[in-house]
Amino acid sequence: MVDAEQRNGVGEDEEENASSMLTLNSFDIAKIERSELTPNSENLKFFIVEGLIEREKLREILNDFPPALDSTTLANKKNVEKRDVLKTGQVKGTYAELLKDVESDAFRDAVGEKLGVKLKGWYNRVTLRGACEPNSCGGMNSIHVDHQAKAVSVLIYLNEETLDDTDYHGGDLLFLKNKKSLDDSNIIARVPSFGGTMVAFRNYRNVRGQKEAIHGLRPFKGKRRAVQVNWCKSKTCQ
Repeated sequence: MVDAEQRNGVGEDEEENASSMLTLNSFDIAKIERSELTPNSENLKFFIVEGLIEREKLREILNDFPPALDSTTLANKKNVEKRDVLKTGQVKGTYAELLKDVESDAFRDAVGEKLGVKLKGWYNRVTLRGACEPNSCGGMNSIHVDHQAKAVSVLIYLNEETLDDTDYHGGDLLFLKNKKSLDDSNIIARVPSFGGTMVAFRNYRNVRGQKEAIHGLRPFKGKRRAVQVNWCKSKTCQ
């Protein structure tokens, strides 16, 4: 007798294994599968994949980057919904392929497996970033914990070069021990927020015994391009 969870003779586990083998256009999913969780003093669960998107592909994506995300129309909004950018008619080419890839089952399953959470069936939300101008981003007001509905957060950074080549590292995402400062002594880890780097982390806000994933960034003004993906417990997915 065929199990109710089997379809056409293929079990769910086999389907998931097959999906993880699919080839994506924007990056090699194997880079995520080969990555390791980042050891840290606060027991946060996150991993970083530097150069997830190869430089040549990143340049192609930037050539197709929607100008609206660099303009005063959508720039400086904390969360620019994908649908709002689609309305501009500027989502095309390799940038459109990237958005398709981050919504794929293969990407979802690779991220979930690495973080130890099964994301199949969860709500998905994609938001976009383009610029920290004319107003700067970062500073103490940027320190926060993601909304409790968000179980997993992913950011892929699309600037080709470092945002700030000084030791200050303005604009780079920082995981923090607490919400009191952005000083070096309070930093758990710094994510190089450029060059196709990806970071994924679990939000422990409502999980007993786990540290909150507090994060923020030091002040930065200029282009800060990124794609953010969240998997959420509720459809609102704030």
